[in-house]
Amino acid sequence: MSPAPPAATHITIKLASDPAGADVYRLPQEMHLGKTPLLYALDAINGEIVLLVKKRGYHDRRIAVAADRDREQSVMLARVITAAPLHGEDSKATGSSGSAADTSAVEGGTLDPFEKFDRKKQGGTR
Repeated sequence: MSPAPPAATHITIKLASDPAGADVYRLPQEMHLGKTPLLYALDAINGEIVLLVKKRGYHDRRIAVAADRDREQSVMLARVITAAPLHGEDSKATGSSGSAADTSAVEGGTLDPFEKFDRKKQGGTR
């Protein structure tokens, strides 16, 4: 009889994120492992595994974690910053914003952003 193969060594990866509640996927399979804080048990391997950490409103983070022994890791997610559209601006428009500060060329020269203000002052309105 031949001896039984050695039992696989199990490890645990503890993953936390700031903010908590981020989804964690194992790549390249894109297998959803759960949400942070996460305890992920697997067979030990030489090398590393790649995890994708995602949360709505934050940039995705890919991290490589050595998978030869127990690990504890924390990931800081950066908030996605989006600019709010200017008042009266169509966010789907691709052309000029049409705002008073628009200095694109117009017929007869360039647009003066203070032109409206100067006209009110000269017209005698107080």
